[in-house]
Amino acid sequence: MCLCPVGALIVSMFALDEPSLWGKKVDFLLTQCRFWQLSPALLIPELEEFTLCVDLRSKISTKDWTVFMYKRHGDSQPELGLSGMRDMLRVWLFGTEWPTNVTLSEDNWHSICMVWSGRLHLYVNGVEAPGTYMLESSRGATRRLAPNGTLSLGTSHGFTNGDMVPEDGTSFLGSVSVFRMWGHEIDPQHLSAFRCAEGNIIRWNALDWDTKECHGVSDPSLPCGKST
Repeated sequence: MCLCPVGALIVSMFALDEPSLWGKKVDFLLTQCRFWQLSPALLIPELEEFTLCVDLRSKISTKDWTVFMYKRHGDSQPELGLSGMRDMLRVWLFGTEWPTNVTLSEDNWHSICMVWSGRLHLYVNGVEAPGTYMLESSRGATRRLAPNGTLSLGTSHGFTNGDMVPEDGTSFLGSVSVFRMWGHEIDPQHLSAFRCAEGNIIRWNALDWDTKECHGVSDPSLPCGKST
């Protein structure tokens, strides 16, 4: 019989239901962890600007791997994504693959941020990757991220009978944490201040994700134990 104070019991009950994923990672090496997908209840709006950041740690470099893919409904080409070949990082935006010269060492955490506001900037561990990735659009209008798409974490994806299914040969063999998205540009001077900040479009929160049978794993070594 528990002799704990009633207040302590209430706090404990709320702690069990806490949906925050801060201090946790997704370990895609676990057999039950094939992929996560964005919750169907979360609809991404059309975005003229955005900032997306994610922490990742690769354990095994495969020929092709995908950290995440965001696709328009019914479109096989990625609207936005982060993938790689061996230890080389690749970026997808508006259906186009943008190669980089960025290599990611295995078994180390790396912070990746993609910032779009008329041009794409890629930051790796707080440093802008060489080169600026520019996209030209008709009539000078800024390209907008398509709304209400589908997003998979840990693999690329397609659909079978309306259900999201992972694409063979694209699994990320490692861990992912603090995947967040903001609906505005974060300039380089302020990006470090958002290192452990929660997103306002996509949060690192269980309410924003369909985790299947793959639950977040606590890891005290994560750079960000909680949001600021």
